[in-house]
Amino acid sequence: MYRPARAVVRLVTGLAIVAAIAAQMQYLHAHEILRTTNFFSFFTIDSNILAVITLVGLEFAGDTVPGWVARRIRGGATLYMAMTGIIYAVLLAPVAADVSTQLDWVNTVVHIAGPIVVVADWFLAPPDPAPSRNDALLWLVFPLVWLGYSLVRGAAVDWYPYPFMDPRDGVEHAAGSWGAVVVTILILSLFVAALALAIQWLTVRIGRVSDRRALADA
Repeated sequence: MYRPARAVVRLVTGLAIVAAIAAQMQYLHAHEILRTTNFFSFFTIDSNILAVITLVGLEFAGDTVPGWVARRIRGGATLYMAMTGIIYAVLLAPVAADVSTQLDWVNTVVHIAGPIVVVADWFLAPPDPAPSRNDALLWLVFPLVWLGYSLVRGAAVDWYPYPFMDPRDGVEHAAGSWGAVVVTILILSLFVAALALAIQWLTVRIGRVSDRRALADA
């Protein structure tokens, strides 16, 4: 993707995500169901905020604060948006689970369009140098911290952001027991770790192919 077009896509997507998050907050507030802490406890919201910082920051030079931050968090943001899109498609959308995105266009932006753009941007304009395996493992820190926070807070306030991590019995679509929650989390953890390593491996492979082409053209 040529740089001017890439810049437009990044900035438009970032603005769309900001607009979507703001519109959803306004909707919840207007219907008197906004719980700010709950809202920002959704992994979807957190990953999309990191995506905005990344997409916009990449258009700044690397020696500026926004550029430096964007390049440091880009790998993690890419993984988290991939998680957001895949987990939504596989676990949440099929059961029409309530994830506090009652506006259809907001749902499309934060769960579908945003993840697609961020992941595509990573592979169409991969970082140089490519991330190492240790980098990929570091990307897992935030999801683990978020998971611990969500489970501890959920037990304290009787609210969980997603049904597959909700142990309460009788709640629609909820896991229904701690045993089911633990099994689901273990499976998801293995999947996310594999996804992080896959992204890292593919990025390295793409870099090697680009290097070969550059040498061939030299």
